[in-house]
Formats: sequence, structure tokens, C-alpha cells
Amino acid sequence: MKKAVALLGLVVVLSWLAFTAGALRSDGTGGGDPIEAARGVIASLLETPLASGDLAAPATAGCRQEGIELSVATGQTCTFTVAPGGSRVRRGLIRMRQGMGEAVFSPAPSAATRPGPTARKLGGDRTLDLFAYEEGGELELSCTDAGGGAACRFRLERPA
Repeated sequence: MKKAVALLGLVVVLSWLAFTAGALRSDGTGGGDPIEAARGVIASLLETPLASGDLAAPATAGCRQEGIELSVATGQTCTFTVAPGGSRVRRGLIRMRQGMGEAVFSPAPSAATRPGPTARKLGGDRTLDLFAYEEGGELELSCTDAGGGAACRFRLERPA
């Protein structure tokens, strides 16, 4: 009996994934890559976008946050706090809008196994893909060259 219930559950899940793969086709004809569609469906169930309200700017001159826009004065490093959240992973992209710098995300200590800090030099069109778990963490942004301005500008974006 247990095997029959498990088999029925597997059939339902696979049918749902196949239906979703057809429904996600952008031209409305159905079909598409079922693996990519399944990945998208699973990611949407496990992830939620990191919001500007999840970040808190330090009370330091030269470090500012205005909604999704973050700025760091030239030659300075600012540590933004990523608030603890729910059980779903929060994901966001940190994109450099002006200047050259670096972004480092360090998850807060956790009893669960988590990836270590993620660092990326930013400039041009490069981004840092940030995954914040329920414990939150710290986002450290540094500005090495503001590109003629007084500060580097970063933006928190939703992943595609």
C-alpha cells in the first residue's frame, strides 16, 4: 500500500512538472525545455527575492541606502546588515552602477551547513549573486574608484 501511494505521488509530481513546463513557454504554444522549466518552478518554491527592506545601512558617513540604491564613498568600505528572514532562501543581485569596487556577502553563523563568504570584484556590468538564508548576514561593499563621482553606486536587483 505504501508503495502504491508513493508511486501515485511521484506520478502527480511528474505530471505537474510536465504541465508547468508547457505552461511556461513564452510563445503560448507549450513545450520548451522541461528541465529548465522544472528548475524555475523548484527555485520559485524555494527562493524569494531579497528586498530593500531586508538591508540596513550602517550609521556611517559615506554609506547610504535609498530603497534599492546603495552608495559608498570613494576609498571606503560599508557593511550593510541583511536581516534574518523566513525559511526560504532570499536571493538578490548586487550590480555596480557607477565606479569600481568589491562586494562580499558573509552569512551569519548558523547551526546548519551554509556556504562561506561570497566575494566578487565589481565594475562594468558584473554582479554578485547573493543568497541570504534565514540567519541573514552582512553585505560588505567597498569603493576603490568612483569613476569621477564622489561615491560608487550599487543596486539591489531581482534575479532573472
